[in-house]
Amino acid sequence: MDKRKSFLGTQIRSVRVDLGLSQKRFGTKIGVSSKAISSYETGRCMPSLKVLKNISEMYKTEFTIL
Repeated sequence: MDKRKSFLGTQIRSVRVDLGLSQKRFGTKIGVSSKAISSYETGRCMPSLKVLKNISEMYKTEFTIL
């Protein structure tokens, strides 16, 4: 597994959990499916820059990409 995907997935999960949102609810709020959230969090795939921008703007957070 790519370390960048894993690291970013951990950050996304942390934001979601800190907000107390399920993967489904979080996905709905940012415009992706719960399966996409699961894939990001487990490092199976990387979110698009648009998705990262949506999360950053909606939840006032920044991401570190190694």
